[in-house]
Amino acid sequence: MAHRFDHRIRLDPAGAPLAKGPKATKDPPIFRIWVWVTQEKSKAAARGSMDFGNNPVAKWECATTLMENSPRFESGPALGMAIALVKKGNGKEYFGWWDGDVVIIKPR
Repeated sequence: MAHRFDHRIRLDPAGAPLAKGPKATKDPPIFRIWVWVTQEKSKAAARGSMDFGNNPVAKWECATTLMENSPRFESGPALGMAIALVKKGNGKEYFGWWDGDVVIIKPR
């Protein structure tokens, strides 16, 4: 799978990352995604999931919430990790996994 995270990820008003990224055209449709974002310098962590049902998307987006007792994210480097449930053309379901370096951008 060639899925990935957008390089820059913004924080929502609550301080949690809005994870997103493109889906490669030739890759199977994403039906559900689980996302984690962590940041070493702030020790912040967030997680989220999104169910796209029978409407797979070309560009995925997934809101997250801060983990319990997590510090706030700061502007700067972080790591995004994701697991997605996808379906091949023959209807067979399987899980794909990817991670990537991202940059957290605080809202103005």
